[in-house]
Amino acid sequence: MRKIIPLEEIKRLRSGSLTLEDCLRRHLIVLERKKQNLKAIESFCSRVLAAGQDLQALPMEKLLLEMEDMEKGGTKFMDIRKKDNRKRKQGAFLAAGSAILFMAWLLGIMALAMATDPEVPVPVIIFIIAFPVVGITGILFALFQRIKEIEGGELDEASNIDYIPGKEIEVLDLVKGTVVHSKNIGRDFMASMKTLVGGELVGYTEMLNEARQIAVMRMVDEAQALGADAVINIRYGSSAVMSGAAEIIAYGTAVKILDK
Repeated sequence: MRKIIPLEEIKRLRSGSLTLEDCLRRHLIVLERKKQNLKAIESFCSRVLAAGQDLQALPMEKLLLEMEDMEKGGTKFMDIRKKDNRKRKQGAFLAAGSAILFMAWLLGIMALAMATDPEVPVPVIIFIIAFPVVGITGILFALFQRIKEIEGGELDEASNIDYIPGKEIEVLDLVKGTVVHSKNIGRDFMASMKTLVGGELVGYTEMLNEARQIAVMRMVDEAQALGADAVINIRYGSSAVMSGAAEIIAYGTAVKILDK
């Protein structure tokens, strides 16, 4: 019975405060609600599938409004983000816990070594102890940032198209812009701490965003030199040229609008 009845209700059954009939009837009601919920979601998915459209052609606003109306009516869609966030948090805590245990073990070994040799100078003791302490502090700070990042959610990928809706275009040429960007050593140290728990490396994100903006501006300048009205099908590429530095390239197709 434990597979279908929660432990708390089993305790109530044994104490006599709940009958088996009431317990099972309640579960049947819950199962019926779940069944109706699945039927509503199945019907919605079938309608979307029957439309035979790809992602870009779907009437997203209409579908989202329909989903909101269904939720108001009691339908509950699966919260995929919540499930994914739980897995990410578990991974972050596991990685941080393992690293902290290693640092604590290292600190214990150092303390034991110094206890066997009491003549070690005080500055040396402070320096040796400071290393794992700073490491643990950095790991905890990185873990805090990672949890905050997970709870804040992640940005969806932006869409990109190789045409201008409702416009006839003339392809001119491939245009591009490149830049090599780097960050200071302080950012590199904090990034190394963050790699223990995973998540966004804010310093490198800022570096890449700055580099991407410069690369895009250079790409646009090249397109304007060709007399283009727009750049479509934009893509980005990156490669590490040295530690803490990356090359960013932005490229796309320069086009001229024919029916302005």
